[in-house]
Formats: sequence, structure tokens, C-alpha cells
Amino acid sequence: MLSTLIIKNFVIIDDLRIDFEHGFNVVTGETGAGKSIIIGAIQLLLGQRADKSQIRTGQDSCEIHGIFQLSKERAPSENINRFLEGVGVTPCESDELILARTISPKNARNFINSCPVTLNVMSQLGDLLIDVHGPYDHQSLLKPKTQLELLDGFGQLHAERQAFADLYAELRAAQRDLDALETDALSPERYDILKFQVNEIETAGVTDGEDDEIASRHAIAAGSTEILGVLNNSLTRLTTDDGIEEQMSGMLRDIQVLSKFDSKSGKHFTELLESVIAETNNLGEELQDYADRIDIDPAELLRLDERLSLILKLKRKYGGSINEIQKYATRARKELEKLDNLDEHRERSREAVERIEKKSKTRARALSKKRRERSAALQKQVTSKLKDLGFNDCLFDISIIDRPMSASGCNSIEFMFRPNQGEESKPLRTIASSGEISRVMLAIKSVLAAVDDIPVLLFDEIDVNIGGTVATAVGRELLKLSRCRQVICITHLPQVAAGADFHYMAGKTASKKRTEAKVVRLSESERVNEITRMLGGADSSSVATTHASELIKKSRHDS
Repeated sequence: MLSTLIIKNFVIIDDLRIDFEHGFNVVTGETGAGKSIIIGAIQLLLGQRADKSQIRTGQDSCEIHGIFQLSKERAPSENINRFLEGVGVTPCESDELILARTISPKNARNFINSCPVTLNVMSQLGDLLIDVHGPYDHQSLLKPKTQLELLDGFGQLHAERQAFADLYAELRAAQRDLDALETDALSPERYDILKFQVNEIETAGVTDGEDDEIASRHAIAAGSTEILGVLNNSLTRLTTDDGIEEQMSGMLRDIQVLSKFDSKSGKHFTELLESVIAETNNLGEELQDYADRIDIDPAELLRLDERLSLILKLKRKYGGSINEIQKYATRARKELEKLDNLDEHRERSREAVERIEKKSKTRARALSKKRRERSAALQKQVTSKLKDLGFNDCLFDISIIDRPMSASGCNSIEFMFRPNQGEESKPLRTIASSGEISRVMLAIKSVLAAVDDIPVLLFDEIDVNIGGTVATAVGRELLKLSRCRQVICITHLPQVAAGADFHYMAGKTASKKRTEAKVVRLSESERVNEITRMLGGADSSSVATTHASELIKKSRHDS
């Protein structure tokens, strides 16, 4: 359940904390008192996009925090933790889940258990925690797509539906491949070009790294004369009569004289100099070996020049590297193979389409059969709930029509409704009364509540355009729902508010030319006063006060 909601600097809220309870929670207040702001704050926690205009005037940012206590029955903690681990978020401690959002003019930051997350992750988690329904949802109920989702949800058919959708996507991909093959034509020009290109690359026989090796060898061959000149000069400096080797030999003789007077230093310098002379000899030998390997060969230079030019030509035509050239050749060979065996490819593709299509139709029929079976139970249960909500002679029916396959199966459905006996059932979308649609939605939500794990139901003024005994019935149904999960309801109806386990009132105060919204939990006497106001009572001694007290007592007795 949503145990605590903390809102700071949001619209006209300065700093507000609301502690909700398990059961039936209602929020009431005058129009414009700030009830919708609470709904907006909760929806931000559920992944709704933020707007910088929601930041309270004069503040740099706003914050929304929600603390959820997870149970074993609804949105089990192990399921939530499995989801969190899958998105790299710290699991819940002591079955407590914390959601937070901070909104500034430049960005919005989202956190789950203090871990930063994307808005998409926040939205996915929100779908597991709270089912929000408001007056704006009535229109979605009239859409066949939404109706099909509701039926599949009630029938717990989402796994079968997803399995079919995956298979249908595979069918579409196979059909696209076949369509491409059907339109392919064996163009002699294209075939000849591919054949030439593959032959050109294969004849060249380029290998990985060859371009770097050839470039290095080419540079040496091109500079061989200059390289030999440099080597000869260096060897001359080392080995002539006045060269480095002779000079160091003289130095060694001088140092040996030093040893007569200072044996320790003489030994040290002698060893150093002998080491230098040995390295110098090694250097001379290696320079000579390298010079011996240098070959001034114009023919070799020409061959390397031609090879390098060929590699550069292939790079210009087929890619910027030898690896890209080889990839192009692989693609060209595959296309040639396809053109050589086009008829065979087409036949295999047709067989694949037929095989997947047959499997898809079998899956679609199985899904359709289950929908028809589940629809009978949904019709019966929704009709029963509608009778509890004041439609004594109503009939709720589901029309299932076979359609060509699509990603959702081979059915379209239409919710049909007959409010009164003797009338014909008509599509729900033709019903003009929002009060009737509100009750149908509540009936469907009540039935679906028995088969899902969403722990919190949030109703935002779904009781518009109803009153009297119907309002009492709606309140009774919401109270029933709250016995198996938390219900939070924004309402203007005293009949609904009277049945609540916990009553909160939203109001506004003005101080220092600033308006601030507040929400407080009402005591028993304060509840009576608020319901009196909702009934239209002018003061605490009015008949409305007595009516309010009786309404609360009756609601408790009925529950």
C-alpha cells in the first residue's frame, strides 16, 4: 500500500505529508481545494512526465516522495525485488519501497530506493503498484482495443497473447522476406557486376595487415640509397683510425694508469668503459648486418609500388580497410548465391510462411476460444456488480467478432450494455450518460481486482453525475474493494465519503499573499462536519448534521 506521500514545493503545496492507511481512504474538499494536485503528485511517482510549471512559484525545484509497504498478497515483495534487480536497483528492505522525483527547470531526476533510474523504469514499476482511474478514463473504456485488454486481463491471457504476438511478428518478417524474393529479378547486368567484383577481390588475395606491411617495405625500398649512405657514415665514425672505437681504446689505456694511484676508482671506470666498448662493438655489428640486408632493387620497388596501388584502388571501391573489402566480398558472394538459387530461396521462403502461418492460425484459434470462455464469466460477474450499483434489470454482454489476424489475435470485441429490461443491448460507446459509464467502469474494475496483484486503486472523481441511492451503492462497492486492497478515492459525494475508513480533507489557506494547499486527516467529529458541508448544511445545528451522522453509522453497519 501507499503508506506515506510527501510533497514539497509542488504547485501550491509548500510542504505536505499524508499518511494513508490500508482500507478505504477518501479525500474531500471544496472545488479547487487542491485534491487534483495530490493526484498529479502521485502520477509523477508513477512515471508521468514532469513540467517545470509544476514547481511552486519562487522555488528552485519540487520534490515528491512515496513510501510503499509491500504485502505478500498484492504486488508481492519478491516480485517487486525481482523487477528491481532486473533493472539494477537496490532491493527493498523490510518490504519498504521508496520512490522519489526531484523536478527543476532544467531536468527531472528519478529515484527508486535511492538509486537513479530512467522515467521508463519508473513507469514500469508504477504499473505494478497503482491502478489510477479518473473521469478522463471513460473514453478509453469505449475503445475496442481497451475492451480487449480488459478481457485478456480478466482471463489472465496475457502470456498466451504475447506468445501469439511474437509468432505473428515472425510471420510478418517471413512474409516481408518472401515479398522481397518475389520482386527480385535476375538482372544480367547486376549478376555480371557482382561476378567481376568478387573475382577482382579474390584475384587480389589481400590479407589482413598486408597494407601496413607493404607500405613499410615500400618506404624502405624507396629510400634504400639514402639509408645505405647513412649506415656507411655511421660505420665510418665507429671504425676508422680516428673513430669512436679507437678513441675509447685510448681512454681505456688512460684509465688503467689511474688504477696505479686509485685502484678502486680505476676499477670502477674501467668496468664502465669496457661495457661501453662492448656495446659500441655490438652497435657496429648490427649496423653492418642491417646494411648488408638493404637491397637496391628497382624491380622490387616497382612490384611493391604496384601492390600498394592495387590495395588503395580496392579500398576506394569497396571500403576504407582490408577488413571492409573482405566484408564486401562476403556480401557479394551471398547475393550471387541467392541469384544463382533464386527459385530455391523462394520455395523455402514460401514454405516458411506457410508453416508459421499455420502455427499462427492454430494459436489464434486457441486464444479466441479462451476469450469466448472467459467472456461468459466476465459478463456474468460485471452484470452482477452493475445490479449492486443500481442497474436492477441490466445486462452486460461481450460481442466477439472474428477478424483477420493481427498482433492481438483474430478477434475484435465490443462491450454491449442494456441498462433496462425490454431494451436492446447496444454498444457501450453509444451510451451518453457519463454516470452510467462511471458505474460500468467501476463494476469492471471491481471484477478485475479479484485477478490482478495491483495493491492500490486510485479513483479520481469517478462518481461524477451520480447521486442518491446510486451514490450509496458506489460507496458500498468501493468499500468492498478496499477489503482486499488499498483504495484512495477523491470524491464530492457524501454517500461515498461516509463509508470511508479514513477521511482526509483538502483545503487552501492564504498567508502573506501566498496560497497554500493543506490536507489533514479528520477526527470523528470533523468527519461529521465535513459530510454536513457536503450535504449542503449551513451550520452544525442543521438537519444536515443529523443526516451526516446517520449516513456514517449506516455505512458502517452495511459494511
